[in-house]
Amino acid sequence: MTPIELRTRPIVNFKDGRVRTYPSAEERLAAKVERALPEQCWEFQGTRNSKGYGQIQGVGRLEQAHRVAYVLRYGSIPTGMSVLHSCDNPPCCNPLHLYVGSAADNTADMMRRDRNVAPRSLANGRAKLSDVDVAGIRAAFAAGESCKGIAHRLGLHSSYVSRLVRGLRRPQMSGTTDGGPTRTDLPTSGEPPR
Repeated sequence: MTPIELRTRPIVNFKDGRVRTYPSAEERLAAKVERALPEQCWEFQGTRNSKGYGQIQGVGRLEQAHRVAYVLRYGSIPTGMSVLHSCDNPPCCNPLHLYVGSAADNTADMMRRDRNVAPRSLANGRAKLSDVDVAGIRAAFAAGESCKGIAHRLGLHSSYVSRLVRGLRRPQMSGTTDGGPTRTDLPTSGEPPR
C-alpha cells in the first residue's frame, strides 16, 4: 500500500461499455473521519473491527483506517512494523497521533499503559472459582479425594481440577492458610494426578 495507490481513483470498465470511477481510498477515508483540532483525536466514523479499529477498503483489500491515514501522511510502512497510537484510541486517524513501531514497542507501550492481558483469578470478571474455592479443591485433593470426584461434585471438568491441584492453573496461590496443601506438596506435572 503506497500513497499513490491510495490516491488513485479506481476505474472499472463494464462489458456493456459503461465506465465507472470509484472514490479513492483517500477520499473514502476523508469522508469517514471526523476532523477536530490538530491535538485532538480524529475518530473514524465508519465500520470498526472487534478491537475498535476503523476498517476501510484499501488497495484491493480491507485495511485498518489508521494505517491508511499513516501511509497518506508519511509514506509506506516499513516491513515488519506496526502503526501505533500515542493517544491510545483505536479509531483515531489523526496522523499526529500515529507512529511506527515494532511488535516489541507495541507490547512495551501496552504494558506501560496497563492494557495487558485480562487479569487472572478473581480480578478476571469471568472467573468461576474464588481463591477460597481453589484452596478447597487443593485441600480435598490433599485429603485423598480424586480429581474426578472433586470435578463431579463441583460440576467442573476433571482435567481443569487436575491443573488446579498441580498448580498449572492459578499458580499465584502458593497454598492455603487453613493447613491445606502448598505447591511443594502437590505432584509435579510429570506425575499423574490421583
